[in-house]
Amino acid sequence: MENGPKRTLNAVKLAYANAQFERAADRLTFWTVPLYAQAQQQSDAQKVISSIIGDKAKIVAYCEVTTLGGQAVEAAQEKNEKKADALMHSPEHPALFNATF
Repeated sequence: MENGPKRTLNAVKLAYANAQFERAADRLTFWTVPLYAQAQQQSDAQKVISSIIGDKAKIVAYCEVTTLGGQAVEAAQEKNEKKADALMHSPEHPALFNATF
């Protein structure tokens, strides 16, 4: 019976260590996933920039798309769905977007 308490103590220590490991893994995931997403966004932005650099028409189209997108976001934040929808579905929006890429 002497091994009973030792085994129980070892089982508790092992369970505690497993819980600590799981918490550490959760923290690591919590911090690395946003960093990965940010790196991916940066990579995507660099691809866009490299695809339009040196082409004045593409740069102008990109700026206009960005402006339209910003106006649509502002309209959505103001809860003006009609204006946001009109901006996102305007006839020039797809043409500008296609001209950029």
